[in-house]
Amino acid sequence: RSLSRDTVLMIRPARAYQTSLMELFGNRSPVAEPLWRRVKLDPSKPVAPQAEAVRAALNVPPPGSPDWGPPDADEALKIWRKAIEAAGIFVFKDSFKQRDLSGFCLEHPELPVVMINNSTTKTRQIFSLLHELTHILMGRRAISTFDDGTLENLPPAEQQIERFCNRIAAEILVPSRDFSAAVAGLPQDIEALPLDRFAALAVRYRVSREVVLRRFRDANRVSQAFYEERKREWDGQRSAQSGSRGNYYSTKGAYLSERLMAEVFARYGRRQIGVEEAADLMGVKPKQVEELENRFLRALAA
Repeated sequence: RSLSRDTVLMIRPARAYQTSLMELFGNRSPVAEPLWRRVKLDPSKPVAPQAEAVRAALNVPPPGSPDWGPPDADEALKIWRKAIEAAGIFVFKDSFKQRDLSGFCLEHPELPVVMINNSTTKTRQIFSLLHELTHILMGRRAISTFDDGTLENLPPAEQQIERFCNRIAAEILVPSRDFSAAVAGLPQDIEALPLDRFAALAVRYRVSREVVLRRFRDANRVSQAFYEERKREWDGQRSAQSGSRGNYYSTKGAYLSERLMAEVFARYGRRQIGVEEAADLMGVKPKQVEELENRFLRALAA
């Protein structure tokens, strides 16, 4: 009932993408051992070992590794997205008009889909991606929001699941063992720290300052009131930042699943499908297929 009409309509193309995947892959995962068959998550069990199992299965670089690339979240998002797609989950993005939503997922025994809100910062997209991944690994569809306050409106069982997904996502991104070592030299009064110390930790883990602060809150090193105050402040800073609209083809290429595009363009190149079918599978116009293919191939070669 809280969803806007725009959000409800956005679920339709996500379902259309999933239908395209069923058609392309014959209703079977293209991955020999999808992640959800290797890793099972259980809210009744400790979070840390389960999150460690997910991270190990995704085979991403350890925190602080130079393999993460530049000290910003853009490259980190690409690494997480590529690892999750390699594990059998198809990741799409779009710009949500309902800005408080972080994303949603559509479960499927073979071809699950995640849709992330591109209207938010890259660090929030990363957290949203891991949150939705947790839902997929639990075999559940979900629509997720940034606001912890909305959890209070959910039934108790749903609250438990959403909080579990948040904890798993935070633990995957900021492993507690590594985080404890990284903050061991900090004073006991975390709330008195200069705010740039939170920013430095956020850079290390390629997450938002809010995720770092959430880790301190969960360890009872900052109060809920302090967490909420800083969150409001940082949310206000993000809202004040204005983004420019990019090139259509660059945007569409970023929105579509890389694995979907790779399969479509491979079949199109072998002339197994025509331009009309290629366009239909990707949700674009036939006249746009050639330029999308050119940009996709150039990106692969880069």
